[in-house]
Amino acid sequence: MFKVIAQKREELTTQCGRAKEILEGDKADDAAKAAISPKVVEYEALAADSKAKMKALNEAVKTIKGLLEPFASSAGAPAEAAQSACIIRLTKDLELLDLPPQATISHPNPGEIVKFHITITPDIGYWKGGSFLFLFEIPPEYNFKPPKVSCITRIYHPNIDTEGHVCLNVLREDWSAAFDITACVNSLMFLFQAPNPEDPLNREAAQLMLTDERAFAQMVTRCIRQLSGRGGYY
Repeated sequence: MFKVIAQKREELTTQCGRAKEILEGDKADDAAKAAISPKVVEYEALAADSKAKMKALNEAVKTIKGLLEPFASSAGAPAEAAQSACIIRLTKDLELLDLPPQATISHPNPGEIVKFHITITPDIGYWKGGSFLFLFEIPPEYNFKPPKVSCITRIYHPNIDTEGHVCLNVLREDWSAAFDITACVNSLMFLFQAPNPEDPLNREAAQLMLTDERAFAQMVTRCIRQLSGRGGYY
């Protein structure tokens, strides 16, 4: 039941995103904007409410879909609107990006804004002295869905597995439409400062960290030295 409610909250969030795109464009007249705008505010709050009831969510989705129906002139319109809203929000996020000194951004393909690299070079903790490359892939539903983030550099870390998958709640169930790229990077930074062996992806690394912290630190250092000498990417 909880999963179904979460899916319905996500659906409502997506519909609110489409409504905001219509409001920002020139498709809606003043009367339509007056009808849609207060509902967006109301329903965004409802979607963000972890205690929201299924009945209220269903009614909200039905209502906002009805309000948006006149603007879905073609089968591709909703998807196009979502993609456009994604680009608008992402562009704003990147313009306001506030990275810590230990992080930098780069675009392997400057023409592809929805894929970019974040390089993190920790200056404290187990991974001090290493440099780790993360790939950010932005979905069309951003910022109502989180970026897909993977670690390209090989790393020995309890919360990053050997294929580069990252275990970070902010990129999963704790994601909120209020978050941005800066919040994602700050969360990655925290993963280097305070790794969590209680919620591991790399169980071997987590177990070693819990049972023999000194040996774990030595393994991390060894991996960093090996990779700096020959380059290590997944």
